[in-house]
Amino acid sequence: SAKDEIEEITDGADKQLKIENQLAEMRTQWKSREFQFVEWKDRGVFILKATPMVMEELEEAQMNLQTVLTMRHVAPFRNVAQELLGSLSETSDTLESWVKVQMMWCGLESVFTGGDIAKQLPKEAKKFAKVDKDWAKIMTKASECRNVVECCADELLQNTLPTMYSELEKCQKSLEGYLEQKQKAFPRFYFVSNAKLLTILSQGSDPLAMNEYYENVFDAIQYVEHDKKDKTIIHKIHGDGGVGHEVVPFITPVKAVGNIEDWLTSLLQTMRLTMKDHARSCSAGVLDVQNDLSKLRPLVDKNIAQFALLAIQIMWTYDTQTALEQCRTKKNAMKENSQRQLQVLSEMSSWCLQDLGTKVNRKKIETLVTVHVHQRDIAQELAQLVRSKKVHDANDFDWLKQARFYWRPNAADEVNNEGATVVSITDVDFNYQYEYLGSKERLVITPLTDKCYITLAQALGMYFGGAPAGPAGTGKTETTKDLGNTLGIFVVVTNCTDQMKYTDCAKIFKGLCQGGLWGCFDEFNRITLPVLSVVAQQVLAIQNAKKQGVEFFQFPGDPQNVAIQPACAFFITMNPGYAGRQELPENLKALFRGVAMMVPDFQIIKKVKMCSVGYSDFDLLSTKFFSLYATCKEQLSNQRHYDWG
Repeated sequence: SAKDEIEEITDGADKQLKIENQLAEMRTQWKSREFQFVEWKDRGVFILKATPMVMEELEEAQMNLQTVLTMRHVAPFRNVAQELLGSLSETSDTLESWVKVQMMWCGLESVFTGGDIAKQLPKEAKKFAKVDKDWAKIMTKASECRNVVECCADELLQNTLPTMYSELEKCQKSLEGYLEQKQKAFPRFYFVSNAKLLTILSQGSDPLAMNEYYENVFDAIQYVEHDKKDKTIIHKIHGDGGVGHEVVPFITPVKAVGNIEDWLTSLLQTMRLTMKDHARSCSAGVLDVQNDLSKLRPLVDKNIAQFALLAIQIMWTYDTQTALEQCRTKKNAMKENSQRQLQVLSEMSSWCLQDLGTKVNRKKIETLVTVHVHQRDIAQELAQLVRSKKVHDANDFDWLKQARFYWRPNAADEVNNEGATVVSITDVDFNYQYEYLGSKERLVITPLTDKCYITLAQALGMYFGGAPAGPAGTGKTETTKDLGNTLGIFVVVTNCTDQMKYTDCAKIFKGLCQGGLWGCFDEFNRITLPVLSVVAQQVLAIQNAKKQGVEFFQFPGDPQNVAIQPACAFFITMNPGYAGRQELPENLKALFRGVAMMVPDFQIIKKVKMCSVGYSDFDLLSTKFFSLYATCKEQLSNQRHYDWG
């Protein structure tokens, strides 16, 4: 009917008007939409700002246009809409590559304009200078035009962006090769992010600039002390801890001249030589103390925390080993040894009630007590076992399972041939690695810690990795780090995420192999399965190289051979059964020895902590405190703010 026809026509006209208005509004919007610019580092060169918003708007506009084009009443405006869509999608594509080029340019600009790196990569610096010139031209033109669509429609811009991108990519590749070369020369650079490494290298000609970054490549060096007259001579290392922190003079001054990676290598070598010298002198001091206990305090005060502890451990090992060897012929040897260890403990515990001056010094003494409480317990336990005829000599497993410390004057290690500090756990001997560890708190050793040490030592003895697994807060990572501290080695902890690529893992593995360090990969089963299967190949290649005792080996995916130091080792810690955690592939599981970690014995920890602050009745007090806290834990509600765990 006529009425229906009229309604249809007016309805159609209504919808067409809507489409016409929408298109007009869009055209007006994009005619006036402008880029925002910001000046880059006072160079007079502009860069685009707030581009993600523009890109979002472009995407939205394109989607709206595509919706309009599917409407029935678009016919009269189809050409207009298609033209607008074409221009916006071209704008969007150009902007995308523009932002890519801008990101690369911003990343490389500081590297190639000034600084030491430009001098060492002259070819790339020249390439970059050309791109830099073109970039300045484009940006000046764009900042005058400002309109989004017009800027992106510029033919010169569209033609130069792809070539600029490929040139910058070449510069980036050369730069990565250059960084890899530096990392190979000083493997600890593998653990520094590329941005930080570039900063370190670009300031390479000024040795003082490195002082900000020592903590990234050494375990406990905060900064080093340069000669006042000649900054290229380094005399001392400084530990952390503020007032009263440890200052260790080098055995010979380090010359900070030439490439930074070369003098850092010689600094590392000198640090290890210096630490070895400390180990030699602290083990010589042990002999004096054995004849006269009053010399214990001077020995502890003379040595830095790390070697005061080593001296106590060497002394305990020597005393107990000698007593065990004599226990068949000398009836009271073990009992006397147990009493002597108690004397040493009471002596050190009494110091905790005196004014020890600085926090660092107090931490040092408390750590000595913490470790020696365990050593006294072992001496006591062994004395009882000898009395009940369960242990007969120094070859019994009850003694061999302990971490035992020896200074062997006729042996040699990686540092030089003049003696070696050896740490034995079960039948595996480890050479002490002489990393400066500063004044660190050490874990209280509970039976769980002992079992973990034994399993990890056995794993390393068979060239496997270690895999402590258990609930959160049971000390998986901490025990691994503590074992590393016991052996004087730098433990690099990596927190794994599902974002990790196999190349990231390769970088860390290469650093650990070439630097002879330990790597602890926390929450390892967060890494995705495809990456884990590549990691299995990487770990296998390293373990095979260790078994064969070679100096260089073929690392998967690396064209050049990679050096390997036998001290390197890997540990992975896992929380079982959480969402987003993988089961490890079988071929990877086979390369690590598992250790089940449980809730530690809080009573032992309380006992040791009380002893280390000077209580003499610590055995009885710890039992009472343990009962008190255990009751509190059971009685209180388990809401979050009542954390009596």
